[in-house]
Amino acid sequence: MRRAGSFAIWPRSALVLPLLLLPLLLLLVLAGCATPPAPPPWRDSPAAVADQHRNGLPHTDRLGQPRRQLDPVRSFFPLILDNAMVDYSRGLRFGFAAAYEAGFNAVSPWSGQPRNAALAAAAGSRLLLALNPEEAAAARAEDGADLQALLDARTVRLVRIMPFSARGPEASSPADIASPADIASPADIDSALNALRQAVAQRPNDPAWSVLQAFAAPAIGLRLPSSAEARALAYGAVIGGASGLIWLGEDSYVSRSGGALGIGPALPLDYGVQLPESEQGPPFKPEPAQVGQARALWQTVARLNREIERLSPALLSPTAQTPPRAELLPLDDGPPLAEGETPIRLLLKQQDGVQPGGQIGGHLTLLAANLSHRPWRLRISLPGGIKRLERWFDTDPAPALNAGNRQFEEDFPPLGVRVYRLTP
Repeated sequence: MRRAGSFAIWPRSALVLPLLLLPLLLLLVLAGCATPPAPPPWRDSPAAVADQHRNGLPHTDRLGQPRRQLDPVRSFFPLILDNAMVDYSRGLRFGFAAAYEAGFNAVSPWSGQPRNAALAAAAGSRLLLALNPEEAAAARAEDGADLQALLDARTVRLVRIMPFSARGPEASSPADIASPADIASPADIDSALNALRQAVAQRPNDPAWSVLQAFAAPAIGLRLPSSAEARALAYGAVIGGASGLIWLGEDSYVSRSGGALGIGPALPLDYGVQLPESEQGPPFKPEPAQVGQARALWQTVARLNREIERLSPALLSPTAQTPPRAELLPLDDGPPLAEGETPIRLLLKQQDGVQPGGQIGGHLTLLAANLSHRPWRLRISLPGGIKRLERWFDTDPAPALNAGNRQFEEDFPPLGVRVYRLTP
């Protein structure tokens, strides 16, 4: 190196490395100054809020007669076990006692049983016998048929929801009570419930009952729902406008002969019985894990029955005239929602129960169900304000009120369901 005046003149090769590093240094400086990415914005979701039936939910009384307004004595929310079998081991009069103990208020029996036996078992077990119109007419024509034990579904729209398929949409054999019935079998719960929403929109003045999948049929790709899926399915149906639920169906040697595994409180691996007219080969023999899942699902449905029975006065009441505002915030890195897509569904009812003396309570009941497998944060706003907020059917504390007691936020795990009671 040589000197020129007071300045050092570097060799040409010594200048190359600093020049190469300069862009990298500039990038590091800019990266340090860059602001972190903005969190995703809250998204207004008006489609999440069900607004049907503001003048009253069409439903039936205990005999199947249609009603529009809630009557504390006559109104009835059916919780029906389909394909039910008389359990003669408990005596004919208590042949449906297991269904009663699980919170069902009606049964739809397998049609191969003697009708008189089914009627006697239903009456002795304090249950209604839900029959399709043809069977109900035949029962009325028979001497000795107890008309007070019959729930006639002739005025009801039946919509079958079968989303739990291992290989996409599948058809299945019709339920005894579900003829005729709309069939819905897509692979996700919210899409499956579109059939119910469409049925309600097409015939808004008719009661609609949902036939819900509670069985597996491996030969046609149908699997048992998990407890979380069954809970989301039931509440999604209620939010969608159902005024009755039918769980398809009870396990028995009949279902096994048909290649299916149903639900029940105590299920054997093998009944050792096959229907002589069965054309599907030997009865289906599930694995012990599958039988355990079916028993667990029975317990889940029993809990759901008790929850919905407690909520039934509110569910059969009118939808609130002033709907809440719903906003969504994703809690994961999943894709953004399409226009009009909503993973959470809400329903706000004006009453929550019958008070002493037959008066209807003045609280609001809010149902919210995440029908997706992604987590979301939900912000709910009520223009009139909230004096008190309670959560039902779980032990977590109620979320805090903010925005002048007009708003609250709640995180929903995949398939999460929340039930709130609000005092306006």
